[in-house]
Amino acid sequence: MRVLIVDDEKQDLQSLSIALRSKGFKVLESTSATQALGFIDRQESIHLVLTDYLMPGMDGVELLKAVRQKRPHVPVIMMTAYADKDIAIEALHNKCDGFLEKPFTLDQLEMEIKRVTIQTVRSMNVSWFSRLVPKIVHQINNPLMSITGAAELGMLELNDTETVRRCFEGILDAVHRIGEINRNILDMRKPFITEIKEGGVEIHAVLNETIDSFYGLVRFKGIEVGKEFIQKEVQVVGSRFAIEQLFKNLVMNAIDALEEKAHKRIIVKTELRTPNYISVYISDTGCGIPENRLDTIFKPFFTDKKEGNGLGLAVVKDVVESMNGRIEVKSKVGKGTIFRIDLPLETE
Repeated sequence: MRVLIVDDEKQDLQSLSIALRSKGFKVLESTSATQALGFIDRQESIHLVLTDYLMPGMDGVELLKAVRQKRPHVPVIMMTAYADKDIAIEALHNKCDGFLEKPFTLDQLEMEIKRVTIQTVRSMNVSWFSRLVPKIVHQINNPLMSITGAAELGMLELNDTETVRRCFEGILDAVHRIGEINRNILDMRKPFITEIKEGGVEIHAVLNETIDSFYGLVRFKGIEVGKEFIQKEVQVVGSRFAIEQLFKNLVMNAIDALEEKAHKRIIVKTELRTPNYISVYISDTGCGIPENRLDTIFKPFFTDKKEGNGLGLAVVKDVVESMNGRIEVKSKVGKGTIFRIDLPLETE
């Protein structure tokens, strides 16, 4: 467990740091609220904030408010030498998780950290699952659709050894993807889908794998898929798993849009429109989206599909925003839709 300690008194800061490390905690030290927010903005792994109340510039309550905006689920314990009722009321109003009145012992500190941690886990379990279960089901449905499409195509092409082989490969790949989704669920320390930055991801490799994963389904449905990639490797920073889910949701959305169409075509295109961003276009010749619905398609549970749950594009928006990217959509009813995703390039 990593604790961010914020105290402008360097001696107190060092004493707290040594004490917590002796109990097995990992520690980040900050002598000001501004410096602490820098750790948070850099997406440092922080499981709890332990902050003094009285500090020059931004005090502990102001830091608490900022943490609630940036990391709403990170618990905050406030230390104060003043038994001031107004301070406590304001801190509680801003969802402070615990208080420690100075001076306190190491045992008292450890007990308060344990109490707050247990309280946070209990409160998160309900909200975590209520928000996450629909997304989990949706993400598993995508590889299940790939398995279904590959199996149906394989049954139709039993005499074509190469097609059957590719169908089996697609089924195995989809099974592995479900396994990866399950591992993400079990590792509750990581956000599901919008995972923190991992490193360079080559965008064309992910796009090729995405297209290949739907091989059986698009062939079974008679969909033509075209690729128009720039001829160079392009690295973006993010979680490969999250980026895969982003594009698989968009391709699956395009496949669904083509269900009632005679001419079925999906184009995946990349372009370096600006020096710092790669643009990925996913277009289809499907049913299109009415103009008055374009502002609502990214909202969770919004859908016009008979069997849809309205989460695919919500996941797409979550991933794009977590990567500081942009997404735009243009559509015409009866003609098709184009999604453009701009993702920041990896900087050396």
